Amino acid sequence: MLKKIYDNSPTVLQDLFLTLQAFKYRKFRQGGRYNEFLSFLRKSQHFSKEELFNWQLEQFKKVFGEAYDNTSYYKQLFDNYNIDPKSVRDFDFLKQLPVLTKDILRQHPSRFINKERKIVYTAKTGGTTGAPLITPFDGESTQWAFAFLARFFEQNGVQYGDRNLHMTGQQVVPLNEKKKFWRTDFLGKSLYLSVHHLGPKTFHLYWNKIISFRPKYIFGYTSFIYDLARHVNQNNKSGQLKLQAIFPSSEKLTDEMRSEMELAFSCKVLDHYGSTEGIPLITECKMGNYHVVPESGIVEFLNEQGEPAVVGEQAEMIMTSLRQLSRPILRYKIGDTAILSPDNCTCGLHWPVIQELTGRLSEWITLKDGRRISQFSHQVFKMVSNVIESQIIQEGYDVFKVLIVKSDQFTVDDEVFIGDRFRDLIGSKVVIEFEYVEAIPKTIGGKKPSLISKVK
Repeated sequence: MLKKIYDNSPTVLQDLFLTLQAFKYRKFRQGGRYNEFLSFLRKSQHFSKEELFNWQLEQFKKVFGEAYDNTSYYKQLFDNYNIDPKSVRDFDFLKQLPVLTKDILRQHPSRFINKERKIVYTAKTGGTTGAPLITPFDGESTQWAFAFLARFFEQNGVQYGDRNLHMTGQQVVPLNEKKKFWRTDFLGKSLYLSVHHLGPKTFHLYWNKIISFRPKYIFGYTSFIYDLARHVNQNNKSGQLKLQAIFPSSEKLTDEMRSEMELAFSCKVLDHYGSTEGIPLITECKMGNYHVVPESGIVEFLNEQGEPAVVGEQAEMIMTSLRQLSRPILRYKIGDTAILSPDNCTCGLHWPVIQELTGRLSEWITLKDGRRISQFSHQVFKMVSNVIESQIIQEGYDVFKVLIVKSDQFTVDDEVFIGDRFRDLIGSKVVIEFEYVEAIPKTIGGKKPSLISKVK
């Protein structure tokens, strides 16, 4: 109902609604202990390795001591292994604990919730298979997240409140819009660009607005920023807008993407890695190296045998978060891989160095008019219930096959809803074939991609 009211309102009212909603979020994101956390992070980035380890240890005792007292899962886990999380002296004990999977989080969500923490909002992520995973956030967890983001920006010459282009998947522009493919958060100085309308025929409208807006940085989906940069370069606009930095997220950044972005906007691209679940963060420094952010958590790098990986070896990342308090994450199997670097970094940070993030690939579909939509599967299924796993196969520009592993509660109404999501995102001419399967087929590498496009 609210979405219909928004979509049918004049543009000026949509800008106002967006501004008010963003202001509401900023009140708890940058309220409470946000300034305290940011002040600490400004100091801790200069800590020695020993100082960082000692802080991690104390923060672990706080987060998982509280989890032991207030969650049934961690109470049982620590009791089973005879571990007192409030008295640990190092992190060697982690090796004996089982890994936590997304399926366990989905099947038993209440067992992980810290009942003493007031939830201020929840976020959904489709994950690799498209099956929704709901993450609750209390105020402090949210304030930690945005303090980390603000410090990352500051390390690269940008303040969180500077003028910016926001390029993620929020459907802030109705699909039937013909001219203004953006909406403005006036208080946050953010221009929200529609991921659904950018194409060869609409690029000039985007570009004229971007130039007049005068942003200092871009934050958003890697593939969407890349698509914009590609249009900039193909239309001989390279260097007309010189930014301070570009911060892509949510998808793997390739060398080709980085080159296109830096050519288009005459600035450095600073990549970062995280997830809605609140896992430890990985950010890129000015020297071009990736670092595990130690205040955000602990990352174990394990080889195929489950043993600690050596430098240069592709490893699975197992995550323990020190910033997620409402639903603590211990030894989480995120499903992404990385390669540890044999080198130290000259940037001055005493943080672990990663040679390459290897396991997160972008996903997009291509439409007949030249538009490309990134994270399409996530945008379809993040609002869908009663789906265990899913996969979208784009057979043609407007032709899709949807594989679904359904739960017992799945009904024809769910299928209708999924079809409506396709039409909301693409248009009314889309053809969808549903196929219900026992499991989503794996690739040769053991992956279950949420989207496969056969369109070049």
